[in-house]
Amino acid sequence: MSAATESAPVPAPSTSAAELKSLQRVQSIPLVNDTLATLHSILAQNAYTAWPYAQATSISTSAYSIAAPRLQGIDGLANRGLDYVEGKYPYPFQTQTKDIYEDIQKGRAQIYESATKTYDARVRAPVAGLAHGADQVSALHVMPAATQSDSITYLDCADYYAICERHSDSL
Repeated sequence: MSAATESAPVPAPSTSAAELKSLQRVQSIPLVNDTLATLHSILAQNAYTAWPYAQATSISTSAYSIAAPRLQGIDGLANRGLDYVEGKYPYPFQTQTKDIYEDIQKGRAQIYESATKTYDARVRAPVAGLAHGADQVSALHVMPAATQSDSITYLDCADYYAICERHSDSL
């Protein structure tokens, strides 16, 4: 996320109606503010979404100016709810978006490292052991000839099976 996105406040509806403190508090949460700022930037600058976004903003501003005075009664209840949630889970209310992203990346790296170690121990090591044993058995069926030409003589199938049976306990 860019620094401009993280520091740009989301434009609040410009009305003369009383502001809802709970709405301001939710908008002041760094992750919410940065997300809304990014969306605002994308929607306002895109040629396909700029006009519909401007119309929706106008309609929502009108609706907010009508609804805000009527919602003042429950604003206090909403603030108490936010106080309770912030008391239980202060991390998202106080941590900047960049720090949350870095913490998620650290967790992802730890999970990847753990999965890699488990895979190596439970899959790769046993398969490597089997492959090594198979290499030893396959090396037994090719023996150098006792001739001057240094050619290689292959064992016939009966000899190969006999060797495999003798060495099967070593696998």
